[in-house]
Amino acid sequence: MKKTALISIIVVSVLALSACTSNTANKNTSTSSGKKEAATKSTNNTNTSNKTSDSKLKSPSISENSNGDYIITDVSSWSHPAKTIFNREGIKINKVVLKDNKTYPVFYVTLNKDLNSSNKDYYTKLMKDIALANGYWDYEIIDESRGADIKVTCKDKKYVDKISYNKDANYFTEESTQSLSKEQQLVNYLINNVSEVKSFVNVHANSTVSKASVYVERYPNAASSNQYERDYYIIYVGESYPDHAVNTYRFAVNSAMTQILYYDTANDKYETLSDWRSQSK
Repeated sequence: MKKTALISIIVVSVLALSACTSNTANKNTSTSSGKKEAATKSTNNTNTSNKTSDSKLKSPSISENSNGDYIITDVSSWSHPAKTIFNREGIKINKVVLKDNKTYPVFYVTLNKDLNSSNKDYYTKLMKDIALANGYWDYEIIDESRGADIKVTCKDKKYVDKISYNKDANYFTEESTQSLSKEQQLVNYLINNVSEVKSFVNVHANSTVSKASVYVERYPNAASSNQYERDYYIIYVGESYPDHAVNTYRFAVNSAMTQILYYDTANDKYETLSDWRSQSK
C-alpha cells in the first residue's frame, strides 16, 4: 500500500514538473515572437519615415543647395504677393531663390521691357511696387538673358532706400528711389487710419518667420459702371511667408484718400469701418 502511494506521488511530481517546463517554454517563445514582431514594426516605421523624407527632398519643384538656399522652380504653385506684381506686368518668373534663412528672395525673371532711359520711371515704380508687396525686405531681380542684376535695399521695413543696377550705377537716382509713390501714399493712409492694420503691421515688424504685406492689389477702372471698381483702389493686407501667403484683410480706398471701406471678398460687399467692426465683435 505504501509502495503504491509512493509511486503515485512520484508520477504527480513528474507531471507537474513537465507542465511548468512547458509553460516556461511557451512564455519564452511568446516573448521572443513579440520582440521580433515589435522590431519588425519599428524597422518598417523607420523605413516609411525615411521614404517620406526622401520624397520631400527629391521634389522636382523645391530643392535646397549646399549653401542652404531654398529654391522654388515650380512658380505656378507658389503663392506670394510679389508674384502678383510680376503677373500684373506680364513678367515671367523662372525661379525664386530664398537666401539668408529664406529672408532674402532672388527673383530670376524675364523682364518685359528694355532697361533704357525711356523705361526708367517704369522700372523705378516697379521696384517700389515689388518692395511694397515684399513687406520692405531687401530683394534682388536677375534677368540672365539680359545680364541684368538689380538689388533693392530697404530701410526700417518702411521704404526703399537704394536700388542698384549692375550695368548702370546712375540708372536709379536717389531722389526717384526715395520719393513716395502713389501706392505707398495709399498704404500709409490705410495704416495710419485703421488701427487693426497698424497693429497687424507692428506685430510682424520684427518677425523673422513671416512679414506683413500691404500693397495695392487693384486699381480704379474708369470705364467700369460699378462705383467701387471705378472710384476705389483695393489694398491687400496679409501675412507673407517664403513659400505662401495668408490674406487677412482687404480694404477699398478712394483716390483722394478721404474714405476707407472694408471689402468682404467672399460676398463682394463693401462696408463702412464701423459696420465691419461691429460685426467682428
